[in-house]
Amino acid sequence: SEPGADRPSGCVRAPCRRRLACAHRPAMAGASGGALVYSEVLERGLCAEHTLNTIVQRARFEQRELARIAAELDQRELDVLCEAGIDKDEVAAFRAEGSGNGADGYDFSIQVMQHA
Repeated sequence: SEPGADRPSGCVRAPCRRRLACAHRPAMAGASGGALVYSEVLERGLCAEHTLNTIVQRARFEQRELARIAAELDQRELDVLCEAGIDKDEVAAFRAEGSGNGADGYDFSIQVMQHA
């Protein structure tokens, strides 16, 4: 028999090699021993959302919520710069760089994931 022939179509072996994760969104896939694994098909730029949802094994986090957290962290960083007495030109340059926590509401930083 060909390796993986016993798996449902669209399923791949997860890195732990004991569970199956199916490629449809959202998914609960039965694996050997009856274990279930929640998995989401990755969409470009939403890796943090999909990773967090996989960790908690349910659709808990949404892009909108992570974007809100990123904006809060950006504001906190700006507040720290201002409170530290950083030159206003440097603060303006920091603002002009854009978000380091979530570019355009996607590609969230590890700090966003930790805060979530």
